[in-house]
Amino acid sequence: MNDKERRNAIISAISHGESRLTELDKERQKILAELKSLKAELLKLANHSPDITSNATDSPHKNISKISSPEEKIAIFRSLFRGRVDVYSRLWISKKTGKKGFSPVCNNE
Repeated sequence: MNDKERRNAIISAISHGESRLTELDKERQKILAELKSLKAELLKLANHSPDITSNATDSPHKNISKISSPEEKIAIFRSLFRGRVDVYSRLWISKKTGKKGFSPVCNNE
């Protein structure tokens, strides 16, 4: 294979790889949208049905970690403070370490 043929083969492989990545990005976006919709539906069910979170095995915070999605973290917060419209989260930032986090606070604070 001469240099021109090798160059054309590389260009073709790059083009194929880029088009495949575009297809995968579209599929990923579609799956993310579907997951977001399903999580929102689950959150609605959790907010309207106290039995969903009352069982420890079905608890929304069973497998939550720092890499969990914001929707999952919000579901935990809402399940812990269900019915408390005066409670919300406040962002705090440590002046010493720069670490960020959220803490529950009340309207009367």
